[in-house]
Amino acid sequence: MKRKSKPNFTRTMRLLIAGFLLLVLAVISFYFIVRSQKPPENVLESKQITEQKVEKKEHIVHSEVKGERENFRMRADKHYVGDDNKYHLEGKVEIIDFGKDEEQDVHIYGEEVTYDKNLNHFVLIGQSRVIYKDLTIEAGFFDYYKKREVFKGSKGVNFSSRRLTGYAKVMVYSLGEESLVLGRRVRLQIRPGSGALPLLVKGSRLHYKRDKKTGEVVGKVKLSQGQSKASAESLEFTLTEDEEDLRSISLRGGVRASLVGKEESQREIKADEIYLEGFNELSRISSIEATGNCRYISSTPSGSSLIIQAESLSFVFDREGDLERLDASQRISMIEHWEETGEERTMEGEEMSLLGKTNVLNIRGRESERARVSFQDNEIHSADITVDLENDNLEAKRGVKAVFKGREGKKSFGFFSKEQPVFISAQDMRYIGAEKRFFFNRDIKVWQKKEMLLSEELTFLKESGKVNCRGGVKSVFVQKMKKKEEEERLEVSAEKMSFHPEANIITFEEKSSLRVRNVDLRAQSVSVHLEEGGEIMTIVAQGEVRIVQEATEGRGERADYELKKEAITLTGDPVVVDKDRGMTRGDKLTFHIADGRITVENKEQERSLTVIKS
Repeated sequence: MKRKSKPNFTRTMRLLIAGFLLLVLAVISFYFIVRSQKPPENVLESKQITEQKVEKKEHIVHSEVKGERENFRMRADKHYVGDDNKYHLEGKVEIIDFGKDEEQDVHIYGEEVTYDKNLNHFVLIGQSRVIYKDLTIEAGFFDYYKKREVFKGSKGVNFSSRRLTGYAKVMVYSLGEESLVLGRRVRLQIRPGSGALPLLVKGSRLHYKRDKKTGEVVGKVKLSQGQSKASAESLEFTLTEDEEDLRSISLRGGVRASLVGKEESQREIKADEIYLEGFNELSRISSIEATGNCRYISSTPSGSSLIIQAESLSFVFDREGDLERLDASQRISMIEHWEETGEERTMEGEEMSLLGKTNVLNIRGRESERARVSFQDNEIHSADITVDLENDNLEAKRGVKAVFKGREGKKSFGFFSKEQPVFISAQDMRYIGAEKRFFFNRDIKVWQKKEMLLSEELTFLKESGKVNCRGGVKSVFVQKMKKKEEEERLEVSAEKMSFHPEANIITFEEKSSLRVRNVDLRAQSVSVHLEEGGEIMTIVAQGEVRIVQEATEGRGERADYELKKEAITLTGDPVVVDKDRGMTRGDKLTFHIADGRITVENKEQERSLTVIKS
């Protein structure tokens, strides 16, 4: 069942996560926006500003010093009290809130600023900007409410830093609640330091709660990077306590991501919700959980693909980004397609787990519906199926049902016709990919229409069609009789059986027996010789042959059963014993199944013929 160019599942998932890591940069960048909005801790006290209207003063500089250092400064071309009884700063206004060190200084620039006498409400009119470290925020209008500890920006808010640029119609930052809100046409663009294409995030609203280190983007959220895209109704994220790393991210509502890579072509994942969790000290994804109508698609440039569908999908990664484990549950379907051969393998079940290091996949079914693995010419059903994706080894346990489909140009299952499917039931089964060998164990039943094979152990070589059985072997053959145009049922039993397709012979050994109509034959071995079409030509029994037909018993060393003649010929010093006529010897005894006659031939008596029963 192994094919070339199989999609590498571990590598595919690693590339899928690379796209989400870029989203991490966007989320962490919100943290810098939050810090940039920190208002002055010590503002100018109201008693320092006169309540009287004054003439316009030009090129004023006002500063506040507490202790040995300056902590607040205002500079403007003009300063006056207007008719609105507000204080006005005009022309190249600059307000500086000095932090604990130079890197924490906040600079506010504008063309016009008004504030009340109590320094509670500052209004920045016209295009203004705030600078903190390498982050710049610009807006057409700013409000700062000191008592409420709220900053508001409107008429278009732009922000940028070394790696980040963004836009929103409005912005609200509450110092008391430690929350940031960006609203209406939110856009974020991240420029990765690696030189990769920028990542663009769009939404209607962003809300970040700094005290809880959680945030949310809602309203037709879209992410894009080059040809790679993702979308959802909402996005939630959580940062670590120091706000330096991503802890988790959740995409909800019709989540869809399409990632286009340079080598692997395209990967898609769809779900109602996708939840990602990261390592605390590293900006790396440790796990992904997708729930609700999940669908994962990976395709290679050659056209080969991998598709997984389930109600829930879970991926766990190590610190190097390699897949450690995949889990899926409820209505699972996993389809592998190889473009070069046109072949497919489908795996279905209720629970599925994949160990990334070993690439071993386990599929479990439920009571009403078993796990299933289907390939081009066979299908396996069982309660528990394990598949090694590297070498295609397969193991099925706890009640196996298999179907081998007839395919033109392919070997049939043993001596059964390849024109019709062959069905198998057993307790357990194994498949060795390198040898293309099937092993069935315990309570085995193989059937095709009315023909059947029973045993305790069965081996089938897929390439050659050879079959070996052991333990309580029983075969039922149904042959059409040309003379009477009816079917003949034959039963052959033994402890061992082997089918040799190159000679078209089935050999039964150890306690072998043949039963047809009222004739019971026993011997050390029984060989069934088949014609090209699978019809039985002759059956040969050898070694201590005994034939019982009603009250008559024949003994010899060899018996040949010719189905077309409906006769069994016994040779090898044969003897027939009849309870009425006694014992009769001859060179050849023939049992005529159709009418029950037994004829005896003797060469020494000039080939005399004796009929001892009719």
